[in-house]
Amino acid sequence: MRREREKYRNIINEEAIFYKFIDGIYIDGRKDATLLTEHDAQTGKYYHKTEVQEHIVFVREPGACYLTHFSPQDGRGITIANKVCDDIKSTELSDTLKVVGTDGTASMTGNKAGFIRCLEEKLGRPLQLVVCLLHCNELPLRHVFLELNGTTKSPDSFSGPVGKN
Repeated sequence: MRREREKYRNIINEEAIFYKFIDGIYIDGRKDATLLTEHDAQTGKYYHKTEVQEHIVFVREPGACYLTHFSPQDGRGITIANKVCDDIKSTELSDTLKVVGTDGTASMTGNKAGFIRCLEEKLGRPLQLVVCLLHCNELPLRHVFLELNGTTKSPDSFSGPVGKN
């Protein structure tokens, strides 16, 4: 998989026309348990360790085509904006980008240190923000469900009247 992704990424980078028709990029992240291999210099052995890392993917629109992914050092908006700016600054996308889509978290949409704000400052122009409505609806619906049904006893069963029916 890694070799195929690298091969496809190289083909895409060779095609300069690829970035001409991009009006927007959409970014989403997820924290995953990632398996890492560490080398102990004293013993010469390799050890496996699991670490929670954030992985961020961005795609282009129109066409929902994968551009790249990365793991930021932290989840701050400025860190993500710096990485995205570095990735697009050598392409026409740095001049043509109009729309940025994200979820509604503070690190993405914050008015002072959010990703969108930092990206606008780095590009020197305003961008249209598109916030995922599924992410916006999730929290209020979760609270309504907890109010109607009560708390859960386990991740795969419900204890209240709605869940039992």
